[in-house]
Amino acid sequence: MFESMRKFKSYLEDIHHHFPSLNIFSIQKTGEGDNSLAFLINDKYIFRFPKRADVKYQLKKEINVLPKIRRHISLAIPEFRFISPTLSFAAHSKISGIPMSFKDYYSLENKYQVSIQRSLRNFLTQLHGISLSEVQNCGLEIMDLKKEYSTNFFNAKKSIYPNISKAK
Repeated sequence: MFESMRKFKSYLEDIHHHFPSLNIFSIQKTGEGDNSLAFLINDKYIFRFPKRADVKYQLKKEINVLPKIRRHISLAIPEFRFISPTLSFAAHSKISGIPMSFKDYYSLENKYQVSIQRSLRNFLTQLHGISLSEVQNCGLEIMDLKKEYSTNFFNAKKSIYPNISKAK
C-alpha cells in the first residue's frame, strides 16, 4: 500500500512538474493494464502513463495519427491536451459515455443492437476511407492483411485441420 501511494505521488509530481498551471482538484484511477496506468483528473482529462518504452512509442504514434483522422470520423476521437516531453505521460479530453459489456449489448432490444451495429459500420467505413498518404508520417506500419491472414490460414490448415475429427 505504501509503495503504491509513493508511486501515485510521483505521477502527480510529474504532472505538476511539466504542467504547473494545471490545478488538480480531483483524481481517480480509471484503469490499469499491462501497458499503461490511467487516471481521470478534474473529471475532464484522462492521463495515461505508459509502463514501458515500447508503449511510449505506441502512444507517440497515437498522438500523431489521431488529429489526422479526427476530421474524417463522425464519432468523438480523443484530443491530446497534455503531452510530457519525455512521453512519460499524455492526457486527452475525456469522451463522455459508459463502457458496454457483451452482457449489456445482448440485453438490449434488437433495434438498439442494430443501431449500434450501424454506428460501428459507419465508423469502420469512415476509418477505412482515410487515405494512407494522410497518415504516412505518423510512424504507422502498413500491413498486408491478405498475406498475413493467408499465412495464418495456411498454418491452421496444416496444423489444426488434420487433428479435427470429421462429423459422422
